[in-house]
Amino acid sequence: MVRSKAYKRPLTLRGVGLGWRTVEITMPVSPSQIMLLNWQSVEGYIDVTSEQVDDLNRKTRFMCDKYFVVRNNEKREVWFDPGIPPEDARPMKN
Repeated sequence: MVRSKAYKRPLTLRGVGLGWRTVEITMPVSPSQIMLLNWQSVEGYIDVTSEQVDDLNRKTRFMCDKYFVVRNNEKREVWFDPGIPPEDARPMKN
């Protein structure tokens, strides 16, 4: 899967923009499918690992303001883990 590179840009340029070639748009469309729009020619149905599913669910959960909906009455701790910034991430201060 293609990963966003926004974390490498200066803080003032980290905003979302459809013109960035590494932008990803993900939309959950069913309990077992997510739509991924990108500039990287990733298309069609692809199988992903359970770790990639957890990562996508974690990113989706972190974007929720108040609520998130799950298929089963299940909560996974990984969905609440902010993770570790990549080693090459720019500092949050300019």
